[in-house]
Amino acid sequence: MAHEFYHVLQFTIALGGCWQYMFSDGDGSSWAVEATATWAEDEVYDDVNAYRYFVDEHMARTEETLNSTDGALAYARSIFFKFISENWGGRQALYDIWNTCNGNLFNSINVHLLGEGSSMKEAFPDFVRRVLQRDFEEGNLYDDVSLHGNYASYPVNQEITGSRTPQSYGANYLKFQPASSERLNFRFEADDQYQGRSIAWVVSLILERSNGSYEIESILGGAKAESEGEISIDGVGSEWSKITMMVVPMVDIVTENIGGITYTVQATEGDDPFVGDDDDDDDDDAGGEQSCDDLVSDIYFGCDFAIEDSGGDLSGDEAYAMCTDDNGPWDCLYECADVVGSCDEFDACAAEMCKVTLSSTAGGGDDDDDDDDGGAVRLLTIEK
Repeated sequence: MAHEFYHVLQFTIALGGCWQYMFSDGDGSSWAVEATATWAEDEVYDDVNAYRYFVDEHMARTEETLNSTDGALAYARSIFFKFISENWGGRQALYDIWNTCNGNLFNSINVHLLGEGSSMKEAFPDFVRRVLQRDFEEGNLYDDVSLHGNYASYPVNQEITGSRTPQSYGANYLKFQPASSERLNFRFEADDQYQGRSIAWVVSLILERSNGSYEIESILGGAKAESEGEISIDGVGSEWSKITMMVVPMVDIVTENIGGITYTVQATEGDDPFVGDDDDDDDDDAGGEQSCDDLVSDIYFGCDFAIEDSGGDLSGDEAYAMCTDDNGPWDCLYECADVVGSCDEFDACAAEMCKVTLSSTAGGGDDDDDDDDGGAVRLLTIEK
């Protein structure tokens, strides 16, 4: 009864001028007609909890856009309006959303959230986190969310494709089990556009302790044109008993007619590199000379190579100071690596732009370009 009576109120609002709220499928409104009416059921008859069976449908299909009207999903999205009323204004929030004519209900939700000091793009990832943890007043009644990946061995190098990739304003959940090392490293890569529109990616790790407390570590925070990021987490298995990655793409398309968006996730343990970071294909055939990738990695992350300046060997302290100087030769070398295509070009860039001379020397000796010796290393001479 409460459900159908709420539809009467909705029709009244529609006839008052916001007809598109009720009768337009393509602009992000009709999904909310059933979702809010299902929400109203539990507001009037709180002990019945019939809506929870629809909510379980949401927990199984979080990858689909919030706007979807497929099957029972429009009813299942009542959980979103539970989120709104429990966190952003109570029942009054639903009244305001329905009675403010802003083109479509999706826009009206955003206008309401803006008035509360938030926005749809800021609030939706919090909704996704609450779904994972069933952080609702009646969350103990809901099913656990369906995972889109569950990893217990490493390394992981997984391109997420197919029917369960997240649509705009949908979400994926990937679980990572503790490993032999207490450190796990994560990398996320994706496109930054979909159908010519920028994607705002929110990619976060939900780190949970055995006592139920948690922290959130961000890989990507929703800025447009940012679609790659990485992070390392310590204390896996000791402090953190659960790690779940939530992946949320948000595109400025208010329609359910949008496909899933693919992405790639990597995870390694300890000091193991990501796939591609230990690629030795660029090594010279002449012996053990480091590839450009390895060399710049050493320069940028450890300075693990022979170093001289024009006045003699640098001390360890001097080398470390140069390595950590944002305006010094190491930073310049890293920029060189981004724009050149071969080791010879890299050497030329280093000499001209960074005042650094690179050469090969056998076992740390002085014979330049001695590529015949398997023990050759890169020698950097810093010009003062």
